[in-house]
Amino acid sequence: MCGEIADTESLAIFVLDSKKIKADGVTWRAFMPSEEDGERSVFRVDELSGADIAAIGQREVGDTQKPLPRQIRGWARITAEEVRKRPPLVVVPAEPPPRHAVIRGWPPAREEKQRLAMDLAEVATSHHWTALRPIAPAPRGPVPM
Repeated sequence: MCGEIADTESLAIFVLDSKKIKADGVTWRAFMPSEEDGERSVFRVDELSGADIAAIGQREVGDTQKPLPRQIRGWARITAEEVRKRPPLVVVPAEPPPRHAVIRGWPPAREEKQRLAMDLAEVATSHHWTALRPIAPAPRGPVPM
């Protein structure tokens, strides 16, 4: 799934912190880029069920947390078009892992990043994941394509 990301494609931003997901959406903090690389990790989730999306999130995000794995709390869903409507942001494939992409182009000023994150959070839909399970590393296996 390395090809170009269409504007209509749905992207998921996984949320581990319950303070970043609300009953009616996600907070802008869920969209902020990483301080390490200046990017926001997303996954391409078109044609996947909620259970498949949650499995990818748990395996690729929750189970990779250090020092201990964490349970995902849910995800924000947004289209690539909504990201691209906010220059200078772009969304590009960044595999591996399969279906991974990143939002790049964040401005250097924190206030500008925050404004863009707020704009994205405003148009995103939230999906809570309540099927909590004991935290144990998920088996590495094929990811739905």
